[in-house]
Amino acid sequence: MKTRRALQLTFILAILALTPHNNNHLSNASAGSSVVASQPLLVLSAPFNHTGWTKARTITLDNTLGESNLTDYQAKLNITFSLAMEPDFRDLRFVDNTNSLLPYWIDSEADGSYATLYVRVPFIPSHASTNLTMYYGNPYATPASDGQATFDLFDDFEYTDNPSNHGWVQVHPATSNATTDTSHHRAGSRSLFTKGSDTPGANETVRALAKYDLPIRNDLILEGYFYHNSTNNMIERISVQTNNNATTYTIGASTPDGVSGSLPRADSEYYWRQSQTCCGSATGISFKPNQWNSFKLVKTLNSIQGFLLDLPVGPAITDRTQVSQVFIGGDNATTGVGAQPWWFDDIRVRKYTLVEPTAHPESERPAGPSESALFTVPSGTNKQVDVGRTLSTLNLTLTLNSTRPVELLVTRLSTSPVGTPSSLSPLGVFFKIAANQTVDARIRLYYTQSEAQAVDQNTLAPYTYNSNTGQWVPLESVSRDTSARWVEGTVHHFSLFGVFSQLVSHAVPATTCWYCAWWLWAGVGTAGAAGTGVFYRRNRRSTSRPTSINNPGLN
Repeated sequence: MKTRRALQLTFILAILALTPHNNNHLSNASAGSSVVASQPLLVLSAPFNHTGWTKARTITLDNTLGESNLTDYQAKLNITFSLAMEPDFRDLRFVDNTNSLLPYWIDSEADGSYATLYVRVPFIPSHASTNLTMYYGNPYATPASDGQATFDLFDDFEYTDNPSNHGWVQVHPATSNATTDTSHHRAGSRSLFTKGSDTPGANETVRALAKYDLPIRNDLILEGYFYHNSTNNMIERISVQTNNNATTYTIGASTPDGVSGSLPRADSEYYWRQSQTCCGSATGISFKPNQWNSFKLVKTLNSIQGFLLDLPVGPAITDRTQVSQVFIGGDNATTGVGAQPWWFDDIRVRKYTLVEPTAHPESERPAGPSESALFTVPSGTNKQVDVGRTLSTLNLTLTLNSTRPVELLVTRLSTSPVGTPSSLSPLGVFFKIAANQTVDARIRLYYTQSEAQAVDQNTLAPYTYNSNTGQWVPLESVSRDTSARWVEGTVHHFSLFGVFSQLVSHAVPATTCWYCAWWLWAGVGTAGAAGTGVFYRRNRRSTSRPTSINNPGLN
């Protein structure tokens, strides 16, 4: 037995779940038994209502080279940012050909640049293709990335209580610990922190690994991320166990790593390490300290292969048995130096196929009843954009100043995607403007006589919707010309816009003259009976700036 091993952190995760979110049932580690989880079921939602989403793309998943039908398959997509999208991709939604909303999870993204994500697709036939629709262009959409609904196993450790409350069972509580921790994390705010005994003796082995009882099956992909900040030569231990707990394989191993009833050995031939000068003639691969490293262990019908930073680690090992458990944890390759910390995040298990479907997005198109146009404005002062020349239904001009060229996407909406406040009268014109940079601009909107029939033109003002407060807020420095029928204001960033007036009162003017009131009503009644009708409308006129209006029901 090798002596270069010190710390391994051991946990057991057992999930009894009929849905991906029910993972609070624990294994009995001391008795050596566990509850095997049922296969998570994908529950499709009601038909997706794309009101509020302005853009869409059809994405073809090409499985023509695939030999098998794929069910509840996690398809990987690389999304390039579009100006109509929210910079952090929170407005992405995916539906299948039945218009059912599909769960997805964003693995990584760079604001305003790209996103890598996985979508759980109900069915992709072999030697054929299937289409998805991706909707976006809704600045008021809330994030929908959901790893638990997307994968067969997922944990991002975004909880503050003990991991044992979430299906984890610690195997060696006397010499190791595992908690969620905020010092290192990926997209969220926490990760799994693992650490063994602070005072191990020379040649002492403290095994501490994490184990998850899976539905027994022939193939899968275990992947996730780890972080380690030590300069010592460390062993990383990420494994799957096969053949009903009889044999364990570790990433980088050239032979099976254990025997029936044992945890993986810390043999120096079978691990990843930071320095390739470590540990005599042992072979290994370097990982990068002080940053997140991706790992992947692929179990096929016939073999098993590990990957670190998308590079294969060691040879593939022939194995035709089924996978029952997976492990994560860390070793210290230098004895007697105390515990070494590891962090793990976004641990997940997804389905394997020999040839993954390829994704082919089509051109951007309107998602529904809206119109859009893209404008490139050169740098300079008082640069004017006549939107109405391109969008005939939106008579709008923009005047802006910028030291760099600006790209603008202007979209006319048939309705407000966030509703309208009950205390204002809408003109019926809503539009959204997106830009590739923040600039100040003057917005002038022209309206028709028919559009103004139901509003008080003297109180018309352009408003912008503040998604943080749920308020429609008037623009700054509002001006209007009721003869030329336009209204304008100043903005400091682009968003959703609408034009509103104060409510119009239809009450008859009050009077203290009882006979005057009788004469007035009598006259109105007589005139109405004669078919000529005389009616009075009292318009509230105001030259003061409108106040901010809360949008009811939007928080």
